[in-house]
Amino acid sequence: SATLPNLGQLASFVESGEAYVFDDSYRPVPLSIFVQACGHIGKNRYLFDKSLDQHVPSILKRFSSGRPAIVFCHSKKETEALATELSRSYIAPTKLNDSA
Repeated sequence: SATLPNLGQLASFVESGEAYVFDDSYRPVPLSIFVQACGHIGKNRYLFDKSLDQHVPSILKRFSSGRPAIVFCHSKKETEALATELSRSYIAPTKLNDSA
């Protein structure tokens, strides 16, 4: 789910014939939006973007109040990297021999 400001152009490009717009006026559960500053881009945007994952666990703990939350990522690779980061911060490490 994402906002597409050029939905008409996209529908035309994919030759859809019709497109529907859903805004936040019809939501059974209202969205809460938070903005968190995490430094500045500096000289290397790639390194800045890559460093943002480390902030997500604390942001989720601060704002989700233990409820489900959605985090949007730009790509499958970024989604997998963030999932790895989240699994490290939410799951306590266990030893393989603990089950014995």
